[in-house]
Amino acid sequence: MGEEVTSFSRVLIAEDKLIAYLLDPNHKKGGAKADFFINICGFSPGNPQALEDELRRHPLTAAPGKPRKTKRGVNYLFICDIQTPKRGPTCIVSVWHIDRGGGVPRLSTAYPSG
Repeated sequence: MGEEVTSFSRVLIAEDKLIAYLLDPNHKKGGAKADFFINICGFSPGNPQALEDELRRHPLTAAPGKPRKTKRGVNYLFICDIQTPKRGPTCIVSVWHIDRGGGVPRLSTAYPSG
């Protein structure tokens, strides 16, 4: 586990991944995720930094899942708690992608666990 945690000390989270996906209830694919993060967890589209901060910490504090190889690289899943404004500790899954050949992990998605 030590190697994986070290490699996740610096990550990329695209602003549109937060604002136009995870915090946009009208997004075709991300609407249900936005409903979870906004209405259940208490994060706000007006303050995406709060969710971003928790997502940045997630791979450093959560249990790692088994890495999954893809055509473009490797996806890493991390499972369980982030601190949320409404519920406190809440279990989620965050998925991070590292391109083939290396690079900085990039947030692919996040969703409720279970």
